Amino acid sequence: MPWTNPETFTAGQTLTAASMNAISGNLNVLPRVLDAGAITAGATIAIASASSYSLIEVSFIGRGTASAANEYPWLRLNGDSGANYDDAYTYNASASEHLAVTQMYLGLCPAATAPASYFASYRITLYGPGTTAAYKNVTGHYGWAQGTAAGNIFTGTTFGQWRSTAAITSLAIGINSGGYAPGSSYTIIGYPATA
Repeated sequence: MPWTNPETFTAGQTLTAASMNAISGNLNVLPRVLDAGAITAGATIAIASASSYSLIEVSFIGRGTASAANEYPWLRLNGDSGANYDDAYTYNASASEHLAVTQMYLGLCPAATAPASYFASYRITLYGPGTTAAYKNVTGHYGWAQGTAAGNIFTGTTFGQWRSTAAITSLAIGINSGGYAPGSSYTIIGYPATA
């Protein structure tokens, strides 16, 4: 239901339960934070009532702990570790594609041998999380830096597909090797489906 009856307030007005109840029916279309916290590599995050959302957005910052300049964050849905994912991601002038893999790669992030305090940021959107008629698509943008010299700043896009028509009930944000460094965190927002 779209916002159709905005309330006008005057200076010094006291909000009452009656005035809030009068507009609360319109608040059901606002995005809701479903979960937030520190990332633990591969930990499963439950998504309740996926069918009530038209899309779910996952935003996170991450840095890997593996002894490498960068690592590969990934996404799994509903605990499915079978070869049911396809993905493609780009960064600067490079691209990578994976078919029939056990997780959706989301791009790259700095890891342990990158200069300290550098993290990647991601914004990933899961479409139709509650539908049982279509495979689940994921798109996103990400970026990171690995230093201050030219050629050390990266930006990219990602697309992935989970070849399942099951409604999404959980997701896991993993990393190819090692774990996530302290300071890595996520926020998951649900955008309610409207009538």
